[in-house]
Parts: sequence; structure tokens; C-alpha cells
Amino acid sequence: MNTLSDKELKQLFKNKQIEIEDNGFTKNVMKHIPHRKDYNNWIIGISASIGILIVIFSGAFKVLMEQIFSFVTFIAKVQLPTLESTFVYLLALSALGGIFYFSRSLNN
Repeated sequence: MNTLSDKELKQLFKNKQIEIEDNGFTKNVMKHIPHRKDYNNWIIGISASIGILIVIFSGAFKVLMEQIFSFVTFIAKVQLPTLESTFVYLLALSALGGIFYFSRSLNN
């Protein structure tokens, strides 16, 4: 019986570089593998919806809109907006961007 060491095996494969033709084998195998459902996007979407409903019904939505209006008014008057209104504005933009991103990922 002829046994080869690891170094000899590496050298053998390094010198030969033989490629085995696929002939569509990989595609056929991938067709038969069941696709896994990804529930993460649904969980995030439901959590975001619950958070939006809490904001709307808790009265925080009114405060949020006042801060955004304040920010836009300061910008329209070419004045430096308050730190609070800037923070709220950026937070609202981030939330809208997140909702847009996750709604797109749910459709894919």
C-alpha cells in the first residue's frame, strides 16, 4: 500500500491542476435544496409598525411634528436651528429611511 504525506499530496495536486467539468450539476443540486424563509424582515417591520402606532397614540407625534416644523422654519429663515429640533429632524429622517429600506427588502 502506497501512502503519501501531506506535502506530497499538496505537491501532486499543485502540479496537476485538473478541473472537473460541472455539466450543470451545481444548478440541479441548488434547484432541489429547499429555500429557507427569512422572518427577520417581518419581525423588524412589525416592530416598527408597533413603534409608529405608540408614537402616534401617545401624543409624541404632535411634539415630533412641532420640532420638525421648527427645524424647517429655522432653515427657511436661514438661521441656525436649535439642537433639539435638528436631532428630532435627523431621527425622523433615519426612521423614514429605515422604513423604506425594510419595506424594499420585504418585497425582494
